[in-house]
Amino acid sequence: MPPRESSSGWLTHILLAADGSSGAAAAARWTAGCLQAYPGVRLTALYVTPVPPFPAETQVADPILAEEAKRIEQVRAMLADLLAECAGRWQFRAVPGVPVATICRIAEEIQADLVVLGRHGHGALQRVQRWFLGSVSSGVLHQARVPVLVVPPDSAARGLSGPTGGTDIL
Repeated sequence: MPPRESSSGWLTHILLAADGSSGAAAAARWTAGCLQAYPGVRLTALYVTPVPPFPAETQVADPILAEEAKRIEQVRAMLADLLAECAGRWQFRAVPGVPVATICRIAEEIQADLVVLGRHGHGALQRVQRWFLGSVSSGVLHQARVPVLVVPPDSAARGLSGPTGGTDIL
């Protein structure tokens, strides 16, 4: 799909995929900088409640659902804090699904021009697991039909604060 033109360039709608991690917080900070630099850009923040690919084969107990409801509220609160200066320009959605497929599907549904998500800083064991199982950021990079920006968790410490930090993406 070709980029749409707007008063802020090709970028009109960002999808921020957030899971409450430090990488997601860094991605939210980068996105907040983008929204501040470009007032015409809208944001949809998405939390995907992970479900097994074959839910019919699993039993989900009420305590697990209650914990997930708490997690959704924690992510919503984190985003509300990080995006406080962008009030009225963003919405939050919590959707159950397989994370990679759901993020890519929602990006298409809302006609996002860019998907932003954080990268987890993992140790050696997690790198081996990711090599075998894949990661959400890698999966979205390979499957999304729109540009994807993966923000490292230490981006603020490295001076990468979004477009207001000297980077013009438009």
